[in-house]
Amino acid sequence: MSDEPMSRRNLRLIAERSGWPPGALETCLRLEGEHPGWRVGWLRENTYPGFERPAGWLASTEELCLKDADDDLPGRWCSPRLFAVTPEALVKRMAEMEERATDQREWRESTWRSMSRDR
Repeated sequence: MSDEPMSRRNLRLIAERSGWPPGALETCLRLEGEHPGWRVGWLRENTYPGFERPAGWLASTEELCLKDADDDLPGRWCSPRLFAVTPEALVKRMAEMEERATDQREWRESTWRSMSRDR
């Protein structure tokens, strides 16, 4: 039995069975290593009418819950699911989402502090 975490073994199987392009798996594993808490995958182009999108990268995390965090669920509070055409663009979107989470956390803490003082 491998010492590799199941999530990595599963990602390797998904990449192999889905025919990911060369280097895609390594890029996903690198990004996950550089950004703990995020899961990264590659998506092939979708040409189905009404759902078209180019091939690209998907990142998700269950560690954050923000309004408008999911590209497909505007206006709702949820964990982020982000899509970008390049790994660099995906990393930028992940950083923006983490910054939003920090801002939200700081706002919430300051609100609670001011409410506590008013009692």
